[in-house]
Amino acid sequence: MKRSPKMKAKIYFQQQAGTASSDNLNELWEQILKQNWLGSLDISVVVRAAGKWFSPLVEQTASSLVQYLNEKAFYQKVKYYRPGSGFRTMSLDLPNPRSLDENKEITFRVSSCCLNDGVHVAEDWLSPFFLITITGMGPDHYLGVSSILDAQAEMVTVPPDYKRAMRLETIYEAHHLFRSDVCVVCGSISRKDAKRGAFWVMSNNDILLEVELAKSAGLSPQRLPQINALSRHELIDWENVQFNGELPQLLGYTASGLIVWFTKFFERIIHIRALWLDEINILHQNSERIMLAIRRRFNFIGKVE
Repeated sequence: MKRSPKMKAKIYFQQQAGTASSDNLNELWEQILKQNWLGSLDISVVVRAAGKWFSPLVEQTASSLVQYLNEKAFYQKVKYYRPGSGFRTMSLDLPNPRSLDENKEITFRVSSCCLNDGVHVAEDWLSPFFLITITGMGPDHYLGVSSILDAQAEMVTVPPDYKRAMRLETIYEAHHLFRSDVCVVCGSISRKDAKRGAFWVMSNNDILLEVELAKSAGLSPQRLPQINALSRHELIDWENVQFNGELPQLLGYTASGLIVWFTKFFERIIHIRALWLDEINILHQNSERIMLAIRRRFNFIGKVE
């Protein structure tokens, strides 16, 4: 398999003491335009807040970014995608977003290199746009820690009749189809104690952002299942990262190693069982086709004595 060239990443970090507030994030957002991560074309910008770790801080961060882009990047149209709704725009005169399209969502099936039946993608995501994904972060019983890569996986769905889909395959397909131009992860420095302050981390590289967040949470990135899965398709230059500061130690964001091991073990059993059932069904269908072909052959030749 042909591998992509080594990736380069810039990671910008901001921290606040005490109660989290999104009022002073403009210096962070300035880097998006300074680094030209959104290009200079007249293409829509989609700011998407992920659903899994959605919180008031995530929504405040998304609103702050949309307002900044509306004021500064006047040559581009900015849309806000909130969990449970379609594309939305943010009006500077109104505190709440307003819906652009209330029609029923239409999905299309897109071919996949990992999933035989492909993945379903909403019609909204098939037009050209720059994507900014904003998400929280938290412990995960399968991944160990969940942040930007898991957030991107929400953008694709697996056909309901395809029961063999593995979570890591879906994460890779989302990274392949919807790799964010800008990734933003925010939350409390201590997940169980919001008074210790909040953090915002932003990058143009989803994989290396996940790697650095895992390090800050006390995990070895080489042992993360999502990083191992993606490294089979892309070369990861672990050291080629530029920081504007040192990330703090994030507390309470990792799942128990024992629970992670058991979760992987049981998922593997379910996966193997699903494969066996599929093979049995295929064998049964083929046997019926063989018998039908034999009967047709006999009818063509005539009665066999």
